[in-house]
Order: sequence, then structure tokens, then C-alpha cells
Amino acid sequence: MRCFVNVIGFKRNQPNFHFKKFIDMKNPMLLLAAIFITFFATETFAQPAPPACLSAEKQPYSDCTAIFLNQEMLVDDYSPKGKCKISQNATGTLFVSTTQLSLDFANPLKSIEFRVAIVNNQTNTIWQYSDKTYKKVDLEKILEKCEVGDDILIMTVDQTYSLPHNKIEIEWGC
Repeated sequence: MRCFVNVIGFKRNQPNFHFKKFIDMKNPMLLLAAIFITFFATETFAQPAPPACLSAEKQPYSDCTAIFLNQEMLVDDYSPKGKCKISQNATGTLFVSTTQLSLDFANPLKSIEFRVAIVNNQTNTIWQYSDKTYKKVDLEKILEKCEVGDDILIMTVDQTYSLPHNKIEIEWGC
């Protein structure tokens, strides 16, 4: 095998060269140093990715939104434990908007397009309320199609928006 004649300046057929001994015994620190230098150079001279907010294209689910009824946010707590609840007799305009949140209030900023579905209580079937995409919708018209125990499901049509509280539970009276 004359192909591998030069290995770091040594010839394999020289009488004093023992390739296995060269790798195993003499230079484990040389190997570690080469790995360290390679890692350090990669981390030091690599250019970081620009922040998502400076990116020309929007990242999926980067804008938080909430469901509003008559300018009031429906969710009782904007956290993973939060729920949207309405009375079966609720009235007004339902819309989804990007939101400015503070401890005292939730301010709708920009209405976004959404679709509406109804979750049937008896069969757990989700059916589309309409083929239309809405920016606002009359809640009474949706409630007319609901049966006792049903819930309303709101779906964004653009992946830019996150809508974590997308299910509206209807509180049915006695």
C-alpha cells in the first residue's frame, strides 16, 4: 500500500515509525488541542443569525393574539391555564386581534382574519360554521347554530399568529 506514504512527514515503511504508537501514545494532547482550536475558531469567527424581529420574513406563531368580544378580551387569564367563557345569551361582535397586554388591561391592536368552527358536544365533531374568513362576526348568529354543550373554535388563517386560547366555552343555563 504505497498510497499512504506520507503521514505528517513520516513514511510508513521507515524502520523506526510505528503508526499506531504515534497516534495512541505520543500525541493524545495534540489531538485534543486540534479539536479545541477547531471548536474555538468556529464559535469565535462564526456570524450569529440575525434576531427574528429583524428578519424580512415573519416567523411562525411570533405574534400573540386573543379573542375579543365588544372590545374586551375573552380569556380570563392570558396563561396556559386561561379559558374563554361566554354566556349562552352573550351578544356583540367577536374578533381576533394582536394584543398589548399589561397587568391592568388588554388592548386590541390589529384585527386579523380568522375562521369559526363549532365543536359538537354529543359527538365531539368539529364542523365549520361557514366557508367565510372573518375579521369580525356577530356572536348571536354563531350561537343560533350551537346546541347545548357545544363550544366555539376560532382558527387563525395565517401561521404568523399564535392564538393559544382558541376555544370558547359556552355556559348553558338551566
